[in-house]
Amino acid sequence: MKKIMFTLAVVLMATMTQAAYVSWKVTNADYASKNVMAFNASQMSAIAELLNAGGDSMVDSLAAVSQGSATANGRGVASGTATAAESSMFFVVFDTTANTYAMTAAQDVSGSMYTPPQSMPGTFNVVANQFTTTGTIGGGGSGGGVPEPTSGLLLLVGGAMLALRRRRA
Repeated sequence: MKKIMFTLAVVLMATMTQAAYVSWKVTNADYASKNVMAFNASQMSAIAELLNAGGDSMVDSLAAVSQGSATANGRGVASGTATAAESSMFFVVFDTTANTYAMTAAQDVSGSMYTPPQSMPGTFNVVANQFTTTGTIGGGGSGGGVPEPTSGLLLLVGGAMLALRRRRA
């Protein structure tokens, strides 16, 4: 059992240190002073549920699962660096004052991915016409909360520790 736990820890550390990054930029004058966040494509349905549910903690919930975020300047330009676990990402611009959001489809960002110490191959540019889905925050939708990915891992490690302790006793 110790060997399994050690192997799991080594694999987890190796995957965490090999994270890839994507430098991105969103440009649209209509998005001046609005929040922009980048997400991995596999998170799309969960993010849509969060946007449809709305609520006071929505921004915090989005920030917790976001791969990168920025606020657009007065000219509508936002840029940042996202941690890319996948080669496809999507972007969301939201305005909590007007309760609106705009979202892109999943886009292939593999050409802009890099792992330090590699140099950045270029910035992934997102333009206005790529935001094809728009809606009202809290405009409906149903479903329960989406647990963080680390919650499952913590439960797994805790269960394994309990099993080890029980086995020794």
